[in-house]
Amino acid sequence: MTGASSNTTLSMVQRLNIMIDVATALDYLRHCCCIPIVHSDSKPSNVLLNSDFSAHVSDFGLAKFLVMKESSGTQTSSLGIRGTIGNIAPEYGVGVEVSTKGDVYSYGIHSLEVFHGKKDLLVSP
Repeated sequence: MTGASSNTTLSMVQRLNIMIDVATALDYLRHCCCIPIVHSDSKPSNVLLNSDFSAHVSDFGLAKFLVMKESSGTQTSSLGIRGTIGNIAPEYGVGVEVSTKGDVYSYGIHSLEVFHGKKDLLVSP
């Protein structure tokens, strides 16, 4: 959630609504696309807010398409493992394949940052 010109601190209700919007977007990527997509980089700076503070997930540069292996039934990615240190699932560091569980982990870290106020949450309406 970034902004430049007018600095506004978000209320707790606004933060909650933003995180609901982000969760809805991640759920859409997982369940409503023909091929499930893992965003892989959920963090405050990858969320854009419009003038009424509706959140939109952005920066799909690290997104991965999940495909099913015919023999084992497990999911794999079409791209290598990447992401923001501290936001990606720790098991990715030891070679575990990309999964939607990694997005759940990243969303949890993202939520902690938003509600704890670790990152500056400034917006420009």
